Amino acid sequence: MGVRTVPIPPSLVADLTPLVQGRDKDSYVFTTRRGTCLRAANRRAKEFDQAVRDAGFDGLGLTPHKLRHTTASLAIAAQTDVKVVQHMLGHKSATVTLDVYGHLFPDAWTKSPT
Repeated sequence: MGVRTVPIPPSLVADLTPLVQGRDKDSYVFTTRRGTCLRAANRRAKEFDQAVRDAGFDGLGLTPHKLRHTTASLAIAAQTDVKVVQHMLGHKSATVTLDVYGHLFPDAWTKSPT
């Protein structure tokens, strides 16, 4: 998997700054408890689910996929350009993004240009 840049809202900068201060620019921000890279084999059962419990959010049904969908939905609701959403989600094309999330673009297909 390639490198992906994920934008964050300014309101998170203060919370995330201590996690990256003094670290190499190529180091991971979020890691396993041992400091290794999160991988598909360990991120859900060993890391994500435990983090959800530790944060007191268990019982809400949170999954990485639901958080990804929420991120996409919020970006679309904020009228983020489809190409930006495509890049953020790592989709191969804007067509893929529109196929998956097109229903969330408000009135995109019903409004006529004014």
